[in-house]
Amino acid sequence: MINFKKYFFPIIMVIVWLIVLFSNPGIVGKIVLTLLLIVGAIITGLINKNYNK
Repeated sequence: MINFKKYFFPIIMVIVWLIVLFSNPGIVGKIVLTLLLIVGAIITGLINKNYNK
């Protein structure tokens, strides 16, 4: 069984990122979105690491 809670937030982040990316933001918008995605991925990784203990 796939741990749904573990993959829920990363999937939501990627979907939102793709939707906003295809709505054609400017260069600054793309940079901010990418930084938010990276920070979100790091936070999700930390949550999953602590969640699995």
